[in-house]
Amino acid sequence: MKAISIRIPDDVADPIKESAASNGRSLNAEIVESLTNSYKPVYVIGYVKLDRWGDLDERQEYGDALALCEVCSQDVDASAAYVALMSNGKNVGPLCSGCATSE
Repeated sequence: MKAISIRIPDDVADPIKESAASNGRSLNAEIVESLTNSYKPVYVIGYVKLDRWGDLDERQEYGDALALCEVCSQDVDASAAYVALMSNGKNVGPLCSGCATSE
């Protein structure tokens, strides 16, 4: 393990201290845990097809692209819009049906 010396702003350090106290870890252990979790590989757990995405339909009347796919940057059709559920708890989207249903 390598030792790294860093300076952390107070507004970032305070929540880390609180989290360390609530988890029963030292400040160093909490920072290591946070960094370890942040840099783990992220996987797609599944895709959710959006059934009622009203904002896409509203934008259609202005002639703009309804939305752009986060992966391929193609237009996303309101009737076939997806969101990817990631292993780190975040969501990625909108996605077109091609990107969400291909392997």
